[in-house]
Amino acid sequence: MNQFKRLEQFLDDLFVSKTPALSANIKEATAKVLPWAVIVLSGVGLVAWFSSVGLLFTYFGWTSGYAVSSPSVSLMYVAFYLLLAPIIQGLGLYGGYRMLSRQRKGWTVVYYSLLIGLIPQMTSFSIVGLLLNVAFLYLMFQIKSQYAVGMTE
Repeated sequence: MNQFKRLEQFLDDLFVSKTPALSANIKEATAKVLPWAVIVLSGVGLVAWFSSVGLLFTYFGWTSGYAVSSPSVSLMYVAFYLLLAPIIQGLGLYGGYRMLSRQRKGWTVVYYSLLIGLIPQMTSFSIVGLLLNVAFLYLMFQIKSQYAVGMTE
């Protein structure tokens, strides 16, 4: 757990101290809008996950009659993503909902979902995905002070 705290402190220093700060008005607006963006994007991601599961089973149905010595790397990536995606999206939905009432626990859950979401982005070398995750992390750390630690969980 100490490693996660050090990583959070490093990212806090990076995104708050070493990058341009948002103004107080923009932080407040972001704290109101970002939870909704997280909820909507997580919901869309979950729907996309459900549709990709159907496509994967269709693929397995097509290849079940053929002798396949080993799965391809892309198929292993898809299987890996299909395991992580519902976890990432579920955490996003839950955390976004908790962020609506300015609970630090919601902020923390969304932070962890973004960290987990970096794994498939890095393994697939998705530059756009990495940039989006970094942008969301920047916004998350900019508004971290808007989420009180002692609020009702």
